[in-house]
Amino acid sequence: MERLNEMIIDLIRNKSSLSKQQEIKHLIIIFDIASTWNDFINSNKGTQNMVVIDGNTSIVRISLFQIMQLANFKDGSTFLKLLEFFKLYLSSPSSMTNFFNDVLKVDIAKYNLTAIIIDNLSFLNIQEEPQIIELTRKAKLSNSSKLSEKSQLEYNQLLSFIDHLNHIHDTLGTLIITTSFLI
Repeated sequence: MERLNEMIIDLIRNKSSLSKQQEIKHLIIIFDIASTWNDFINSNKGTQNMVVIDGNTSIVRISLFQIMQLANFKDGSTFLKLLEFFKLYLSSPSSMTNFFNDVLKVDIAKYNLTAIIIDNLSFLNIQEEPQIIELTRKAKLSNSSKLSEKSQLEYNQLLSFIDHLNHIHDTLGTLIITTSFLI
C-alpha cells in the first residue's frame, strides 16, 4: 500500500505543473473488486464515493456491487460482468463521457484520468504471467482444438480483458495498476 501511494505521488508530481497551468484535476479510479480500500475510503469520504487527497487529486472508488449493478449482463460469471462493464463504460471517448457524467457525476473536462486501479483480480485464478500469456497466445489459439470448449472460451475472454485494458492505456495514457495480476 505504501509503495502504491509513493507511485501515485510521483506520478502526480510529474503532471502537477501542467495541471496547474490548465487547472485540470487528477482523478484516480479504484475498481474495488476486493474491498481492501473500504476502511480508507469510508473514513475519508468527501462526496459520494469520492475522496479528495489534496486540492488537485481525487480518488473515486467503484465497488464490485456497483459494477454488478451497472453491467447490463444478467447471466454469467463475475468476470464476464466485469468485462462487460469495462467494455460498456471504458471503450470509447463517448462511453467514458457517459461513465463520468452518469456514474461518477463529474465533468470529464475538469479531470485528467491519471490512473485506474483494479483491486483485486485474484478471483480470475490466473496462473501465468502476462508476458507468458502473450507469448503463448498464438500457440494456444493454433492448438485450440486440444482445449475444451469451456477452457477456450475462458482463455479468449481473458485475452479480451487484457487487450481492453491495454487499449485504455494506449488510448488515454492512463496508468493501469492491478493487484494479484500485472497487466
